[in-house]
Amino acid sequence: MHMQSMISDLAWHQPGMSHRNELGAPGLAGDPAIDAVVSSAVLVACAFRLRDEAGLIAALRTLAGAVDRLDAEGEAADAAP
Repeated sequence: MHMQSMISDLAWHQPGMSHRNELGAPGLAGDPAIDAVVSSAVLVACAFRLRDEAGLIAALRTLAGAVDRLDAEGEAADAAP
């Protein structure tokens, strides 16, 4: 089973998506940047367990990009007055 096609079809990495927690308020649990990192990490683990080399490489690239975006958001939040 190859996961590479599934990795490229994910919708959570789209910045226009709005996530909210159970109470309807934005929060850490619905942060799209954190969701992207967690989802990417799960895909990495799945591809590793399935021994899907192409899927693992794609998932690791996706994870690296998600971590970079999370880091950039954190730096932007720190720089804001």
